[in-house]
Amino acid sequence: MAVRSFQNQDFHDTIIKTLKEIYSRRKDTIEVYINPGQEKNAALHGIYPDIIVKNQRGYLIFEVETLDSVTEDESNEWSNISTLGTFYLVVPDSYQEDATKLLVKHLLRKTIIITYKLVESKLVFSKLP
Repeated sequence: MAVRSFQNQDFHDTIIKTLKEIYSRRKDTIEVYINPGQEKNAALHGIYPDIIVKNQRGYLIFEVETLDSVTEDESNEWSNISTLGTFYLVVPDSYQEDATKLLVKHLLRKTIIITYKLVESKLVFSKLP
């Protein structure tokens, strides 16, 4: 579990809730489960990723990071999540390179990076599946 400032934790949870809204509106989505903050609302095989999207093809798994959580310590959690299969690592646009280096270092090949940034106070994501 990442150690975040209050402001970054709040932003982290906002990103999770925004992604839930996006995926809840998609026609092929059956259910969206979220685990913001310290909440443990939904798990897959005993692991609690930030977001689990159940759709007609299976599951999409997301882990959201903020400026202070793209770290070596947090990459250990990514290793655990990767045991579930391919997952989406959501990181600040400016930290894509750092996240990529950590993924390569830990041989996490089944991870797809999605970046986000604020544009005119609105969250903009790259490459959402």
